[in-house]
Amino acid sequence: MTITKADILLNDQEINLLADLFLARYGFDRASLSYRLIRNTVILISHGAWDIQEVHELVARCADIEIERAIAEIQSAVKSLKTPMHETYNTYYAPPPIEYELRGESIKMPEFGKVDDTLQFLGTAFLYLILTNYNKYEYIDYQPEK
Repeated sequence: MTITKADILLNDQEINLLADLFLARYGFDRASLSYRLIRNTVILISHGAWDIQEVHELVARCADIEIERAIAEIQSAVKSLKTPMHETYNTYYAPPPIEYELRGESIKMPEFGKVDDTLQFLGTAFLYLILTNYNKYEYIDYQPEK
């Protein structure tokens, strides 16, 4: 299936549930606008069809708010977390091996200086989870309005 509109992807219940599970460890208020903006940003990045500016525009348009407000909400929510996102990610998704454990390499999240870089990392990790653990990926054929 090919998606022609971003809102179809963002309203997909299965993708939203998977994204909620993926983002559950960070401590966001799931009922807040900022969380929905973050979740939608991660979902759109995971589909790789846009650069970060286009993602912010689409997320703002879907929320019917100004792009500046969307970016401010996202950055404020991420920066106000009790534990930085890279620490939470590395604790739960890339923990050190236990004694005598043999396993492959884990992908650790570096400490990014920009919130957008953190969200791009999460979007890429979410893409990996979708493709390897849950067969729920649809290609996007979307052209932004000019």
